[in-house]
Amino acid sequence: MLKEQEAGAKTADVCRKHGISAATFYKFKAAGWRCPTPVA
Repeated sequence: MLKEQEAGAKTADVCRKHGISAATFYKFKAAGWRCPTPVA
């Protein structure tokens, strides 16, 4: 997700593609891009 946004993608588009909310996106960003829970 980080690389997509850094490449110029809009945050809303990145969130939609990955099925997350903007709040979750910024939460990941604030946490240093570590997923807060394991992804199955």
